[in-house]
Amino acid sequence: MTLRFLFFLVEGSDDRRFAEQVVVPICPAGFTHVQVWDYAQQKPERVRSFLRSVECMGSEYFFLCDLNRAPCVMDRKGRIVEPYRCIRSDRIVVVARSIEAWYAAGMDEAAAQRLRLRPPDRTDDFDKQKFDKMMEDAGFHSRTDLMAEILKGFSRQEAVERNNSLKYLRRRLEALGQG
Repeated sequence: MTLRFLFFLVEGSDDRRFAEQVVVPICPAGFTHVQVWDYAQQKPERVRSFLRSVECMGSEYFFLCDLNRAPCVMDRKGRIVEPYRCIRSDRIVVVARSIEAWYAAGMDEAAAQRLRLRPPDRTDDFDKQKFDKMMEDAGFHSRTDLMAEILKGFSRQEAVERNNSLKYLRRRLEALGQG
């Protein structure tokens, strides 16, 4: 049996939690090992070394980053390629606009009712400030707590319908499964 590895490089703990609970379970079955790796606190040399190792193993990876205030996806990808140099831009998945958008996108009706919130119709322009407002409206004092509650009733189907960058990641994962 051939070992196949898939890595998700993520920015921080909120991204890690999302990747582990939402993304990893939908990865193509042909992968024997799927791992989430935090890059934000690493020195660029360490990230470059990790990426070279992944490439040498013949493994697959996706580098997840928030769009934040970048004017467009291509600009954000350029800002990622610059310090890491060896990264393949086709492996960068830019989360529109921040990881909070992916959380909000998957809030199902039951979770929305439980939290006394209205799920957003679209989250492509959803940012940290909108999530903070949602947190306030739901009576939470912690983003982490609200994220955990949303994950309890997370709908992947609704999420990909509400957020184009998450839909893009799903398509990329499906393509890996066919290749």
